[in-house]
Amino acid sequence: MKIGTRKRLGYIFSYGGQVKDLREVLQLIATGKIRPRVETARLRDFPDVLERLERGEIKARVALMHE
Repeated sequence: MKIGTRKRLGYIFSYGGQVKDLREVLQLIATGKIRPRVETARLRDFPDVLERLERGEIKARVALMHE
């Protein structure tokens, strides 16, 4: 896991595989063969998201969206 920062905004992400693998996964998503589990939340709701994560209520990835 790598931690990156940019303009006072921190984020954690995982990466791996090759471009070929990414293309194959994106094709599977596009054809509906797999559905990634992603939840979105507003950036200002981050404290609530963190609390939900600590309580084990989040079962997917969460994308924080700037308003």
